[in-house]
Amino acid sequence: MALLAKPLVVQAAKNLWNNLIDSTNPENSQLVKHISKFSGEKENGTYTFQIVRDTGTFDGIKSLVGAVGGLMGNNMSMIVIWGLDKKCYDDLSISALINGGISLIKIGNILGDHCFYPGNIDEIFRHSILGQVTVRYKVYKKEHS
Repeated sequence: MALLAKPLVVQAAKNLWNNLIDSTNPENSQLVKHISKFSGEKENGTYTFQIVRDTGTFDGIKSLVGAVGGLMGNNMSMIVIWGLDKKCYDDLSISALINGGISLIKIGNILGDHCFYPGNIDEIFRHSILGQVTVRYKVYKKEHS
């Protein structure tokens, strides 16, 4: 029974993330490249994955000017996922390093593979200021039996 339960939980999680993250929205497929120094293990034993688009002042200003000027549209500037276990955190980090960045769509796929579900409505945040999009998700792992 346990062999059948895990694929069902994984598929349910993947379906949920696919329905929540709009794959036709261009900023959801943009690669965000720099793993932040705030990523890693927290005091409660869970992990936070924070990745940002720009690390320097010049890059940040260039993105902001491009977005406001209408040259590049919206930019995914930061993605923060917290409540992870070490294995999922490692897979997110490895994917970002191997591919030169990671998109919100790819993050959703990896979260689904590890049976993580989004938190409550007050634990999900997406905000755009002057074309710079920030996404923050609290996630919970659903165990299979």
